[in-house]
Amino acid sequence: MNDKALQALASDFDSRLRADAPDWTDRREHDPGVALLEVFAFLTEQLAFRSDHIPERGRGVIARIVATLDTLCSRSKQPVDALTRVNYFSGQLLTADDFQAEQDYFRAKHRRHNRMLLGAGIVTGLDVALEPSSSDEEPVVSVAAGYAIAPDGEELFLPASRVCRLCATISSGFVTLQYAERLSNPIARTGADSHHASRIEEGALIGFAATLPANAIGLAKLERKNGAWHLVDDFRALHASPR
Repeated sequence: MNDKALQALASDFDSRLRADAPDWTDRREHDPGVALLEVFAFLTEQLAFRSDHIPERGRGVIARIVATLDTLCSRSKQPVDALTRVNYFSGQLLTADDFQAEQDYFRAKHRRHNRMLLGAGIVTGLDVALEPSSSDEEPVVSVAAGYAIAPDGEELFLPASRVCRLCATISSGFVTLQYAERLSNPIARTGADSHHASRIEEGALIGFAATLPANAIGLAKLERKNGAWHLVDDFRALHASPR
């Protein structure tokens, strides 16, 4: 191999290394990176020199290793469209942002699991019935305890049956269930005269809408006829099922 070919090989190796290690340092002789390159070059030269003396079985192993390394190198250049979690190490300074990122990671992973495995809809319960206390203008419904998956994968859980008076400004609409959360348990902040919520309560809200909101599921459909509210019999609520 002549000097020109060696220079081309060195340039190619340098560009690949910089793609995987952007903090690659200078090229002066005292640089440890240069020393590593020289060691790799020496070892590669020795392997090339001894290639004619390697048994056929050994050549196959080396060929597979080279192919694997080439695949890993090509993959490292591809964009990674995935979730990101915190990488902990000893001596790391952790802030509230790090713990929030940890929560966000597991919540996003759980939502994705629900979407891919179950889809959106009712899993169990959540039957809707009209209550006798309904007025001409405001229907009152009871919703049985149950569990559902929202279109974005969020869990919708009612631990017990609820009776709700719906705010209805239209004559036809859907009884909806949607994820909601609220801050709670305020505590005083250290060194400050203010308070900050220390907990987030997760739950589900029952509502009434002409069309289904993006991340809500429809439990039933109501219509007002002849001054009274009725459940639409041909409405079929979406049910989640294993895919």
